[in-house]
Amino acid sequence: FFSAFFILVFNPGYFPVRTDYFISQRFIILLPIIFIVSWVLVLLHELMHFFAAKSYNLPSEIGISNRLFYLVASTDITNMYSLKRKNRFRIILAGAFTDITVLSISVILLFLNDQNLMHFSTLFYNTLKFVVLAEFLGVLWQFLFFLRTDIYYAIENVVKVYNLHEKTDLFVKNEFFKLFFKH
Repeated sequence: FFSAFFILVFNPGYFPVRTDYFISQRFIILLPIIFIVSWVLVLLHELMHFFAAKSYNLPSEIGISNRLFYLVASTDITNMYSLKRKNRFRIILAGAFTDITVLSISVILLFLNDQNLMHFSTLFYNTLKFVVLAEFLGVLWQFLFFLRTDIYYAIENVVKVYNLHEKTDLFVKNEFFKLFFKH
């Protein structure tokens, strides 16, 4: 993690940019690779939640659902609430940890290629750049609390407020009504 962090800090050219999405100029190559790599990254993220739950012998399953209008893969880990609060973090943060690990490895591989310590084909190099972009956006995605992401559940676990989304919604509505409809 630290190596990748220092590479990004001292070589800003490795920081993801929107053009990293275009692995190839040929859409017949671009679209299938983007689709496959994106879903492999998503499934890897969800598999880590699954394996973390299984490490505590908890039943869990991976499925596809939607959040708002987004199609998402998700792992049902509701049984984690039978664990002590401190033990839940392994399950909650396993996917984000995996995303950061894949991001770090990809940045290091790009750096090694550019230092002529390894040699990759142009397609593989560009795919690694896409992986950096996708994982960077994936980590940012985790901070969309309204979608009930991993960070949402980590915060829920820290503040010990279950159904945080619903309770926050009720709190905001209550404050709104108190502000505008005083009796």
